[in-house]
Amino acid sequence: MAYTLSDHYHGRDDADAVLEREDSFADAGAEQDRAAITSIQRNLASNPREHFEFGLFEGAIGHFHRQLSAVIDERVTSA
Repeated sequence: MAYTLSDHYHGRDDADAVLEREDSFADAGAEQDRAAITSIQRNLASNPREHFEFGLFEGAIGHFHRQLSAVIDERVTSA
């Protein structure tokens, strides 16, 4: 499951066009990520290292998701 966050609201004249561009941007990023991931997966068997770090800042992504979940949970329980 994936979510796209935007500050463009329905009801604005340009909201649909802006949201479509943002969705296209997110889709393009996901497509590039999939290409990189599958390339890495294909070549892992030929890599003699015992450990592999996909990205230097992967921990930041986990932190972002934990913080985002906490904010969403707080808003849901207080509503």
